[in-house]
Amino acid sequence: MPLVRRRVLAGAWLLVTVPVGLWVFRGLTPPAPAMRVQIEEPFNHGIASGAARLTVRGFRSTPKGFALEPQGQGEIEYRVRTAQPLTRWSAITLQWYGGETGIQSTVDLLDPGGPQRLLQNRSLAGTRLPLPGSVAGGTEIALRFSARNTTGEMRLVLDKLVLQSWDGPPPSFPAAGWVGAIFLAVALGFAGLMAHPKRAALVGLLLTLALILRYANVSRVAMAPLEPDAQGYRAYARALTWTGPQGFYSAGFGEREPLYPAVVKLALWLFGDADLSLRLLSAILSVSVVYLGYRLGRALLGTTWGLGAGLFLSVSVPAIIESGRGLRVELETLLLTGAAWLLLGTQGSLPWHRAILAGVVGGGLLLTRFPYAPALLILFAVSAWWHRDLGRRLWRPLLVAVAIAAVLVLPHRLAMAARDGDAAYDVHRTLRWIVNQEFQGQPGFPSPAAVIRDPYAGPRITLGQYYFGLHSAWEVLWRSLRGLGRAVLNLSPVGYVEEVRAVLGLPLGWVDILVAGLGAIGLGVLAGWRETRWVPLVLGLGLTHVAFIYDLDLPDYRFRMILQVMPLFAVAAAAGSRWVLDRMAMVLPGARWWVTRDHSLSTLASTGKSP
Repeated sequence: MPLVRRRVLAGAWLLVTVPVGLWVFRGLTPPAPAMRVQIEEPFNHGIASGAARLTVRGFRSTPKGFALEPQGQGEIEYRVRTAQPLTRWSAITLQWYGGETGIQSTVDLLDPGGPQRLLQNRSLAGTRLPLPGSVAGGTEIALRFSARNTTGEMRLVLDKLVLQSWDGPPPSFPAAGWVGAIFLAVALGFAGLMAHPKRAALVGLLLTLALILRYANVSRVAMAPLEPDAQGYRAYARALTWTGPQGFYSAGFGEREPLYPAVVKLALWLFGDADLSLRLLSAILSVSVVYLGYRLGRALLGTTWGLGAGLFLSVSVPAIIESGRGLRVELETLLLTGAAWLLLGTQGSLPWHRAILAGVVGGGLLLTRFPYAPALLILFAVSAWWHRDLGRRLWRPLLVAVAIAAVLVLPHRLAMAARDGDAAYDVHRTLRWIVNQEFQGQPGFPSPAAVIRDPYAGPRITLGQYYFGLHSAWEVLWRSLRGLGRAVLNLSPVGYVEEVRAVLGLPLGWVDILVAGLGAIGLGVLAGWRETRWVPLVLGLGLTHVAFIYDLDLPDYRFRMILQVMPLFAVAAAAGSRWVLDRMAMVLPGARWWVTRDHSLSTLASTGKSP
């Protein structure tokens, strides 16, 4: 089809599909009914709220909730009195791992209405479970959690419970398939405008898959309460004003840097002032990460393997789950990988526009999470070495980029020093949280109950005091290396193996082992090519500020603090797959077609334009 005709038809198609899509998407943020009751029970260290009464038999309390010993069984009766009567639109949200391999379990409603089975041999991690109508009008509810652990290891079973009751039915959202179909229709319209429509259509399919999976996850957890960190971001976004006492550079956001609250403020303006807006923001940023992974893979390995890297990110269960939490990890991922790509993604030159954009992106990264500062400085230094053949000419754009990043972040540091008397207040406060998690209950540190009341209890602590006052130099080195290795091994597409098995009925742990192996091979392959040597370097730099802490196995740190380098690992896994396929082509004639096809698409990628 002639180019002009194709683009005219694509434009006409977009004139139809875009308005239809906007009409459908208007239902993404329906008004939520008023909340009558909301009680959250993290069950950390086996502690419940003052309005509740626990009877525990057989379960062991842990910092993360209730667990069962190997070959153990137990029962928990949870009874709570509410300040307001419950309505018929009541539900519980559970972090309940009762349907996983080796765990036999039941969840029963005892009162009101007599014993009623709510759940049997099923894991329920974050999904809302409606309560029967018999609870309506009552002010007391009793639940019984029973489980048997048939495995040879201690297993966490009950992590968290949230009881909610609304004055009306929870809002309904457009079906994920319908949202995906509209998005794909619009994407195919834009593909018709591109120079390479077939490739663009494949990218549209990839992003549609990513969107459907993330939207389905957001719909699943939409009515659950936001996590405390996300609630803080929403409160900061509401308070943020671009100038004045709560301006962007006012340091009025506690230990949080100001960029993500500003982005949240934009999301609240676009989608409405609701918890759901933060979840939608995370999902949109997560889909953008998928596209970034594809672009990286395509530029370095060719179109086929770029799509493979994007597919890895699209179906990644940890990335999907994180995309519904309303936190900043997706923004970190975009900025860190984007800064590295701008500084190191091309050899032979560093145009002024790339250097300026790298400075803006780097400043944005530091205004999202400041501990990346050492890694960012190293990236600028490595970029100078990478382009050393250009001599002194390179230093000019690089120095301008560093200056731009410094100018962007310095006002926030000065405002924090003026407000809190400490330019690194956020870093020191986060360290206090880590110290309390690591040493709680030991002499000289807060008790577990005190940490639950105030996770930041205690005096200010610096990096030097934490690393070399509370730990030996050998311990810091060894545990950092071990944490780095564990982090890389957890950059996996399944991750939540037991939860996925409970939902799909498939044991997919072997997938993570396979991908980890391919990723390790790929990191070695990329390190051996001059054009791609920066990828394993940036992946390592992106994890240095969490490596030691990751080895502590703190709550919520398994995936949340490492996903920012997942696009780089996806590219590495694609590179490892390509390397293995190249070796197979030497002995398996059937594999040669794929290698030849990838090489031809690589040539196309090097000459084609976006997407």
